[in-house]
Amino acid sequence: MRCFVRKIGKSHHAAFDFGGVSYTYSLRTHDEREAEVRIGPIRDTLYRLESGTLALPPGADPKTFIASSGNLAKKQNPEAHLTVNGLSDRFIEWACGYYVKDAKPTNQVLLIRLAMKVLRELYGRDPASSFGPLALRTCREHFIKQQLARTECNRRTRIIVQAFRWAVENELIPAVNLEALKAVKGLPKGRSAARESEPVRPVPDAHVDAILDHVSAQVRAMVELERLTGMRPNEVVQLTTGCLNMAGPCWEYTPPHHKTEHFEKGRVIMIGPRAQEVLKPWLRSALNEPLFQPREAMEALNEERRAERKTKLWPSHIEHQASKRKPDPERVPADRYTVNSYRRAIHRACDKAKVPRWSPNQLRHLASTKLRRQTGDLDAVRCVLGHSDADTSAIYAEKDLQAARAVMLKFG
Repeated sequence: MRCFVRKIGKSHHAAFDFGGVSYTYSLRTHDEREAEVRIGPIRDTLYRLESGTLALPPGADPKTFIASSGNLAKKQNPEAHLTVNGLSDRFIEWACGYYVKDAKPTNQVLLIRLAMKVLRELYGRDPASSFGPLALRTCREHFIKQQLARTECNRRTRIIVQAFRWAVENELIPAVNLEALKAVKGLPKGRSAARESEPVRPVPDAHVDAILDHVSAQVRAMVELERLTGMRPNEVVQLTTGCLNMAGPCWEYTPPHHKTEHFEKGRVIMIGPRAQEVLKPWLRSALNEPLFQPREAMEALNEERRAERKTKLWPSHIEHQASKRKPDPERVPADRYTVNSYRRAIHRACDKAKVPRWSPNQLRHLASTKLRRQTGDLDAVRCVLGHSDADTSAIYAEKDLQAARAVMLKFG
């Protein structure tokens, strides 16, 4: 009996003969290697029919019986027809409820959607239980063609594996699928077609100083705080008076949220005398109000523009301007900066100052480099930046806080 892969249009089909009749059955894949894997059970069923170890049931359709590997008489799993699209929909729904911070989805949800988009485009209509290592590698090749960095290709590939791990955990597909996907190793450095990402380097002090005259007072203070303390961008935008412990010569800042909180690690940022001078003008009596607010920055900018007017602002001008304002505008200045709005403000200032664009996270690298050069103590720098050993998950020990406090009293 003949059985081979035939390409019809863009899709691959199994072509086989049985009982003097030729049949074709869609393998639901565009990948030739994946088609060779999927045709295997059909060849095995034909061999068993030819050798007499399997018989066609009376009245059964030969094509359907052979394509199902002779399992028509068996009880069907209620999830046997779950497609990749169905699995993706359920996984995204779960992720939207799981990856939440401050009642909003985190950036991880966006990454999951981007990974699932490629998965659905390539294999959306295929049975989820048929998705194997070759299909996973095809998705990864698609990420490479998108010009994503090698590390990002590996991350999105892991997200696809995570989706199938979640499906196995919820008994939607057999565990054997997950075990097969685990055999696919990540792309090693320098041994793949994926481009390598540039390492994040400290921004030169000269480039930081160049933008200070082109940003608002709020952004200027945030930049100086990052440069002095080494805190992360998402930590500086969360600053409120209520999060500060101002007892003692070195202040302590405990951010409401931080990068490693889901690992049950604590985060305390030491603020030395120089950083305190930056913060003092922004302290508020309302403990939970953000210290740095875009709304106030916009109001200050408008006041500055009005003060620089060369012609007098007549009452008719004021009335005309008021009439142009929408009663319910779609976009209004927010009461707090986000990491994205903070970064955009810096990028605009870089363009005005005609220096290469740099990102807020590079200020943390700058602080790390300067502290290491000034102290010569790598362990003290680790304490200041909130890094911990890879083998521990405990909350920072008191000795770490004391070391960080001593460093920031001197340099921060």
